[in-house]
Amino acid sequence: MADVVDADIKTEHLFWDREHRAYTNKYSRKSRYIQTIPLVWLSVALTGSQNCIRCALLVQYVTGLQRTNTVVLSNKYVKEFGLNRWTKIHALKALEAKGLVTVKRYPGRSPTVTVLTDLADGD
Repeated sequence: MADVVDADIKTEHLFWDREHRAYTNKYSRKSRYIQTIPLVWLSVALTGSQNCIRCALLVQYVTGLQRTNTVVLSNKYVKEFGLNRWTKIHALKALEAKGLVTVKRYPGRSPTVTVLTDLADGD
């Protein structure tokens, strides 16, 4: 029986990715997604305003990118989520009041945000 070769596969676009040790398509980009968010954390965050919810998702997104619970929340990420620095300030205060994050603020610098993962279920 003859081997069937798929004519749609274009090998000239493939290159060796050292990090993943596999061939990848040079035109594909890494997909951007939000990591799995604990349901209790998300349900508390959803009780806030729209900007508070956006900021909560932003914080979870950045912690997933950096793979740590403590991140510096720069305005670069804030603009991508449709917020500005003033709404970031107010939303972080609201998230802090809800007990979802702790925020360390420094004059002239971006705040350092720590996501609190040990929330009680409220039962």
